[in-house]
Amino acid sequence: MGRTKKQSNKAIRRIICKTGLEQISTNTVIRNAGLKKEVSRLKKESEDKTETINGLNDENFELKNQVKNLEYNGSHRVSHVTRPRQ
Repeated sequence: MGRTKKQSNKAIRRIICKTGLEQISTNTVIRNAGLKKEVSRLKKESEDKTETINGLNDENFELKNQVKNLEYNGSHRVSHVTRPRQ
């Protein structure tokens, strides 16, 4: 069962009060405006998190390279150390 006209109007008024949406005419409201705002907010939040993750991945990659270089340099030095004669 669908809503009656009275229930629909009441629901529309509730949406207008909660979200502050503009009423175009007496019974018309931009129904998706609140959802669109929420979607765009979530997209922006997601993009911000992705940028943060990418930044951390870049930093992690650089740190891994530094560790590899240190390990290589360390092993390289160790292999050329002469042992004292006994």
